[in-house]
Amino acid sequence: MANLLILGMGYTGSTLATRLRAEGWSIASVRRESDGQSLSFADQPAVLHQIAMATHILSSVPPAGDTDPVLATYGDAIAQSPAHWIGYLSSTGVYGDTGGNDGSSYGVFSKVFNANGTQAVAEQVVSTTISGQQS
Repeated sequence: MANLLILGMGYTGSTLATRLRAEGWSIASVRRESDGQSLSFADQPAVLHQIAMATHILSSVPPAGDTDPVLATYGDAIAQSPAHWIGYLSSTGVYGDTGGNDGSSYGVFSKVFNANGTQAVAEQVVSTTISGQQS
């Protein structure tokens, strides 16, 4: 059975979890604070256990400055996990005015982080070619 750990249960993570549960996936989730259904990000023993059990790991936690809090806190465990797939999902809608970069409908940008959570290289343009508006 597929076992997905979602770190960052905001709107997108919650919507994805609902859809995948309907398809038979087992979902574990982490939020800043436990809400009775999701683990607290600070509950390291419980989060580390879920990382070790996950077949798939999705981080949807935004960077804090130039640091990725998930990689800074759990990067080593994620790198050593048995997960078949590890991904990062970001919505530029939560960042407000980014000076015409992400969220402007004119391009897609990426940031690469080291395993310790520090930014490895400067933000890079991934794509500026679109068909119509990005959504």
